[in-house]
Amino acid sequence: MTSSTSNNIVMINPVGTDACKNGSSHRRARSIIREFSLNTSTHGIPGIARSQSIPNRIFWAISTFIFAGAMAYFITESILDFLQYPTQTLVSVIDDSSQAFPAVSICNYSPLRQDLFMKDFLNYTDGLNLTNTTNYTMMEKQSILIQDFFQYKLNRNESMTDYFFTLENMLISCKFNQLDCYKEDFIAFSDARYGNCYTFNAKASQIRNGTVYKLSENGDWGFLELELYVHSQQYVPYWSPAMGMIVQIHDNEQIPLMHWKGHYLIPGRRQRLTFTRKTQYRLPKPYSDCDTKVPYMLQVAFDHFGNASYTYEQYICATVCIQVYIYTKCGCVDSYEWGARYIAVSGTDQIIIAPVCSQDNTCYKVELDRINNDYNVWIQNCPMCVLECKTTDFLAKLSSLAAPMQWLLHDLKPKIESLSVPLSANWSNMWQSEISQNYLALEIVSESARTELLNDTPSISSVDLLSNIGGQTGLWLRISFLSLMEIAEMAYRLIRCKLYKLRKRKFKRSLT
Repeated sequence: MTSSTSNNIVMINPVGTDACKNGSSHRRARSIIREFSLNTSTHGIPGIARSQSIPNRIFWAISTFIFAGAMAYFITESILDFLQYPTQTLVSVIDDSSQAFPAVSICNYSPLRQDLFMKDFLNYTDGLNLTNTTNYTMMEKQSILIQDFFQYKLNRNESMTDYFFTLENMLISCKFNQLDCYKEDFIAFSDARYGNCYTFNAKASQIRNGTVYKLSENGDWGFLELELYVHSQQYVPYWSPAMGMIVQIHDNEQIPLMHWKGHYLIPGRRQRLTFTRKTQYRLPKPYSDCDTKVPYMLQVAFDHFGNASYTYEQYICATVCIQVYIYTKCGCVDSYEWGARYIAVSGTDQIIIAPVCSQDNTCYKVELDRINNDYNVWIQNCPMCVLECKTTDFLAKLSSLAAPMQWLLHDLKPKIESLSVPLSANWSNMWQSEISQNYLALEIVSESARTELLNDTPSISSVDLLSNIGGQTGLWLRISFLSLMEIAEMAYRLIRCKLYKLRKRKFKRSLT
């Protein structure tokens, strides 16, 4: 090994095996390390190696260790920040005229038809030795028992739908983009509060071969028009505090949540709901716990809800999971969520129809409060109910006009009389005021083709992490990837010399 020194700078020639032949092993290793220290591009180490006095060497050693510690601290912080997987939301707006028209679900605010319901209900109260009467005071007291009657029917696995208004009872006309639509374009589902409800433009295999209506069809733009009749003369006294209908605009593959997201509609009006679409995309693990997989217990609920395709949604998953939890604790389920009575027994493929809890059963109320308020109980029983990775919301604005006009009443009269629902006793004299009181027109209109997109993106990407580390190493010690190659070269030379020494010893032992 040859070297030349000038002003404490050492110029090193490549070291081969011959460089390891002369001198002791300790001196050879020390020489290689010293050569590396004097020539490395890393700051601090050359200062230690070329120091001519002990105080100077101590100064450079302390400085190097301090700055190396600072570098290690900030690099560690950068890595820990990256491992938190933070996200940021980017908001953008796109124009998409080919997007699907949303699903529209409607229900009568009062589910029960008095002419179909009262006979069986009075038979039920007879069995309880209660006096049946048309006195409104007594009817108010008896209406309290309607929920008990529901429980009685459901726990005998008897249908409730025969007591509810059907689409044929309520729908006078339907048009989408100026073309007639029919009852076959709707799917039915049962709601514990509103009875029979109906969804237009749900994604279902039996409707339009599994396709949905688009915003732009038939030369028009996203316009659904429904004419409906409330039939308030058939409302059960004291059961519903108001009259009208309820509507929700939602995604084509989403289960409607009428009680939580529905809009009330007032009879005697032509009401318009204009909507815009907002969609949020969340990043999957490790950035969030969101999921799109439908758990088995949720799929069971989907299969018994409505004849349509449904995607995962956290709220629906939570509702079903809570029902399963309450059933395991109380042997029955919440009476206000009897639509989710089909329970998948944990650990098996068995499906049961859970009984409905009675109103005086305090167990389900206690357990409902427990799972809603105790996070540990929630995580233990419903860990699968995480956020959905895609959320679509429709922002709706409601406005209305008085309707119908006087000259439309004669056209509406025969249509209403054909809805197969008994009309009021004084219909022949009061039909005009009855129509004005119960008629309801609804327009669902797309405000524009614009969709607001909220995309979650990583706040710190792998490139950002690498840049942060490079910035810290360059700031404190001027370490680069080439500096790492210098260390690798030094290690290679040390190993090569060590192997040469081992081979030499082995050769000597073989001679003896």
